[in-house]
Amino acid sequence: MFIFPEIGRMVIVGLMILIPVCLIYKKAGYHPLWGLLVFLPGLGLR
Repeated sequence: MFIFPEIGRMVIVGLMILIPVCLIYKKAGYHPLWGLLVFLPGLGLR
């Protein structure tokens, strides 16, 4: 019953989504933190 591997997996998957999205936003001329909006629907489900 060790929760860390589950949290670690969530962090890794989150970064795999966040980093490319931030790079795309940066190339498009937006502030990279707008990429965090990708996670808003997921946060509402909790």
